Amino acid sequence: MFTGSTLLESSRELDALLKAAVLAVMIVLIHLSWLLGGVSLAGFLRDPLRSRINVLFGLILVGTTVLALIR
Repeated sequence: MFTGSTLLESSRELDALLKAAVLAVMIVLIHLSWLLGGVSLAGFLRDPLRSRINVLFGLILVGTTVLALIR
């Protein structure tokens, strides 16, 4: 994603450093988004029935992954 573009043509090292910094910020923002999503769903999943549905979806995800790897 970052190797095909140049942000600073004057210095390769500074270009690589800037790209690494942008990537680090993206990683932090993505992880914060997942954290906020998990926190917002935590109360929802404390209900035993809804928790079983979550486990069922997890098993379906594992099953489809296994099927994809077999083929």
